[in-house]
This record gives sequence, C-alpha cells and structure tokens, in this order.
Amino acid sequence: MFGKIKQSLKQLLYLRADAHHIALSFAVGLFITITPFYGIHIWFVLLICYLFHLNVPACTAGSLLNVPVVAPLVYGTAYVIGHGVTGWGIDLRQIKLLVTRLVQRQYPLLPQPPDSHMVAATFLSLFLGTLVLGALLSLPAYFIVYNAIKRTRLFQSNEPNKTVT
Repeated sequence: MFGKIKQSLKQLLYLRADAHHIALSFAVGLFITITPFYGIHIWFVLLICYLFHLNVPACTAGSLLNVPVVAPLVYGTAYVIGHGVTGWGIDLRQIKLLVTRLVQRQYPLLPQPPDSHMVAATFLSLFLGTLVLGALLSLPAYFIVYNAIKRTRLFQSNEPNKTVT
C-alpha cells in the first residue's frame, strides 16, 4: 500500500505541467481526503478537477495520503480540533469512557445513547475540524511539492545529456 503511494508521489515530480498547477492540485487532493466523507473522496477529486481544471494525477496522489492506517489519527485529531473550536458534540471524557469500556468489553458502552441532536453536533464538530486540519496540512504540502518539483527540474536541467552515439 505504501509502495504505491510512494510511487505516485515520485511520479508527481515528473509530470509535464507547471509546478504551481501540480502543487495546487496535490494540495486540493490532500484537503479533500481529510474531509469526513471517507470512501467517496475519489468522486470529489474527479468533480473538483473537472470544475476547476486541476491536474487529475496530482490531485489523486494527494487524496491517497489518508489511508485506513492513518485515518483514525486524522479523524480523531480533526474531531478534537472541531470540538475545541465549537464545544459541540460528544464530550472528550465520554469518548475516553467509550474507548475504555470497549477495550474492557463492558456493555452498554455509553451510560445513555446519544440523541439525534448530539449526533448532528458531533458530525458538525468533526466536519469543522476536518476543514481546519485540511487547511493546516494542505498549505505546507503545496510548498513542499512545489519546491520538490522545482529542485527536480533544476537538477534535470543541470544534468548533462546522456545520449548514446
């Protein structure tokens, strides 16, 4: 899984497009993959690429970074950010209680089931947190990819031609 991601990131450096366009497309793909709509990210990527004329391979490469292994960390961090900003949703102490009871296999997991208002507030906290986290990760990703492409192209232009005569 990580080998495919590494390969697609390497291929970003050799795309024949403007470095700004590739880096922007990658950052947008990364932003999209942080959203809580897990499983339909690729459809959002294709739609956004079509609407804003972004580079599809670069945007897709950015959307591959939120793999199932790191998704709990990403969404957990996003929820904490969203809950910290809004104060809405399930209290973090309740989440700790839920995890403790789940590990110890104690049922019921929560003292009382959450009502529909609590579920909606929790989703809104998660959504807001993913927007903030996506912006915080996409901005440095743009500059990292942009500089990597510029350095790769500079290195290639300084390299003597290796033609066989």
